[in-house]
Amino acid sequence: MQRIVKQDRSKGGERIHLPPPRAVIGLEAEFSLLIDDVRRRPEVIFGTPQRLIRQKMMPRTGRSFQLPSGGAIYFDTGVIEVATPIVELEPGCCYRATRLLWEQIQYVGEELRRWVSATNARRGFRVSARITISPFQPSTLRPSATQGDSAFCWRTFCRRR
Repeated sequence: MQRIVKQDRSKGGERIHLPPPRAVIGLEAEFSLLIDDVRRRPEVIFGTPQRLIRQKMMPRTGRSFQLPSGGAIYFDTGVIEVATPIVELEPGCCYRATRLLWEQIQYVGEELRRWVSATNARRGFRVSARITISPFQPSTLRPSATQGDSAFCWRTFCRRR
């Protein structure tokens, strides 16, 4: 999960990385790009996510960009990754995170369909994408919490109420 960064004014402007104030989860999905039934690296085809998404995007840490739909997009080892914004653990958070993930998938899917239409009109490629949804990524309530604590948080906040 992305951490909050503050400037430490007492030590000459060094950065301080803080954990999220509460336990959070996030979901990710991967798009594998196939052109003429051959898997292709989006880094080679697009170069940067800004060439895939029509709207201007705000850069984030590393190579990721803020999607207009609220999530993040980046290219990672041959796939297009989309991620939800972080969602605090509370009743209903899993449904909210799932809905947010589907919104990111829908947005990037529409942009891919638009690109395919434009590309096919010029070059006649046959393009498709496969989507893989990765498991949840919970933070913990305390820095020393064990995996069992994270599983407890998941069960507690993600069951239907």
